[in-house]
Amino acid sequence: MDLRALVVEEARSWVGTPFVHEQRVKGVGIDCATILAEVYERSGGPHIVLPHYDIQWNQHVDGEPYLEALMLHCVEVLFKDVHHAQIDPRKGYPLAWWDRISTPLPGDVGLWKFGRCWAHCTIVIEWPLVLNPMMHGKVELEYAQTIGSCSTYAGRMRLLRPRMFL
Repeated sequence: MDLRALVVEEARSWVGTPFVHEQRVKGVGIDCATILAEVYERSGGPHIVLPHYDIQWNQHVDGEPYLEALMLHCVEVLFKDVHHAQIDPRKGYPLAWWDRISTPLPGDVGLWKFGRCWAHCTIVIEWPLVLNPMMHGKVELEYAQTIGSCSTYAGRMRLLRPRMFL
């Protein structure tokens, strides 16, 4: 089984786990940061130590701490001709572009803006189906188009590729 298939299989095994801030126990509790660490570690990636973070940190910061932490383990997938499209990649790309130009691969990470910064991640299962650990709910499989409808950048996503795939 290839590495991407291992990541997807592990990610699917977390479906139904309740959202519990800073937890990392399958079937008991997980959040969108800890699920990334657990899924990729259990699939052969590096051990990831997460510092303590407040559940509302994305409402109170001006920087991009989540994005900066993710970039230690990922690279961003960008469109080659961003300037021609007149879009700022820091604002994310419209979801329709991912369908037409650069389809996300299984195991990639979708990054979403909630609050003041990029603060929520999903794991691509089979685009546009993603694994989504949502606050006040459980880990579910969901279509990317339904995520972030109340976000500042509704319908936009940044795509990250874990370095373990490179």
